[in-house]
Amino acid sequence: MSQPSIPKELDLYELFLHRFGDLTSGKMLSPAEISERLNIKKPQSNAWLKRGVDEEKIEKLNKPVRYRLQNKEQRQQSFSFV
Repeated sequence: MSQPSIPKELDLYELFLHRFGDLTSGKMLSPAEISERLNIKKPQSNAWLKRGVDEEKIEKLNKPVRYRLQNKEQRQQSFSFV
């Protein structure tokens, strides 16, 4: 049985975003829940969450802190000029 080919330039952040989107479909998760469900260390999860928020790919809510993937409509609105 052959294994699927792995791209030479595998971007783990993009993989994180894909899996993060699956996890948060229809709900928001805390940083601890995200780390636990993706089986990654909290510092790595926090770094990728911060990057996603900075790139406007991830939405962050406070009190309590929770995250979800921004939908395409939200991202497009953030780029519109009125």
